[in-house]
Amino acid sequence: MNTSDRHLRFGWRSLFVFLALGVALETLHGFKLGWYLDVGAEMRRLMFTLAHAHGTLLALVNLAAGLTLRSVKGFELSRAASGALVWGSVRSEEHTSELQSPMYLVCRL
Repeated sequence: MNTSDRHLRFGWRSLFVFLALGVALETLHGFKLGWYLDVGAEMRRLMFTLAHAHGTLLALVNLAAGLTLRSVKGFELSRAASGALVWGSVRSEEHTSELQSPMYLVCRL
């Protein structure tokens, strides 16, 4: 698999995951669940929102990188830059899963 395909596949998968997280957050807000909306859960709510926003943005950056690699002749991403872009997105997903546990409520971003 070449670099552009890798970024496109990863970007579309990440976009799906983080947009699904956004839908889940809106559902929690829509049903006015106390676990999500209580005053004591403000930090949790903000961290979920932040994880959703960063994950979606990094997915879009991966898609842009993949499309640029595919369409612009002579444009190459170094192996380190390509890996760093994917790794940054993976770390964003790990932080999202850590936030689901009250034990890891403090953000380590």
